Amino acid sequence: MISNLENGRRDMVTLGEVLMLAYALDVPPVSLFLPMGGESLAITPDIEMDAMRLLLWVSGEQPPSDPRMPTRHPGEKAAVALRPVLEEVSARAQRWAEVAGPLHSYRQLSQEMSQAFMLESLVRRDPAQAERFEEALRNVANVINHMMTSGATPPRVPADWVDRMRLLGLLQYPDAVPVLDEGEDHGEG
Repeated sequence: MISNLENGRRDMVTLGEVLMLAYALDVPPVSLFLPMGGESLAITPDIEMDAMRLLLWVSGEQPPSDPRMPTRHPGEKAAVALRPVLEEVSARAQRWAEVAGPLHSYRQLSQEMSQAFMLESLVRRDPAQAERFEEALRNVANVINHMMTSGATPPRVPADWVDRMRLLGLLQYPDAVPVLDEGEDHGEG
């Protein structure tokens, strides 16, 4: 694939190939197409996006800005003329929030689970940390509950955590939480 791109026999790669290449190079996939050094990237023939806006868009943090939107207050007459654009942008923002919401939940759950894994290992050495671990499980359960309520499927969670969260009454749908098999790698490291 790489030699075909270098030799000009191919000028496109699939998303799957980008992911394979990023994995092989041990880099974040976005680094393969994110402009570095402040330059912009052409999104369409008429729209360019700088690296920061592109990263925020690709990561689901922000929708791409609408080039028809003024960067300063347009004045009353122009504001009336912009009303249909504002309504469209508002509808797009609502759709964006609906689609990007699960991305934010997965990111938040990943952070909460990392914290819980760290605290779980501390508890093995210092049982006094059990309360902090329980609080971390509470945070994990809150994100799982939010994800499941909004229709997203959370990633698999260690079975002993699910048992503990069930015992503490933290899960709204305890039987529906995906569980890691005993001894299965949880992706932390």
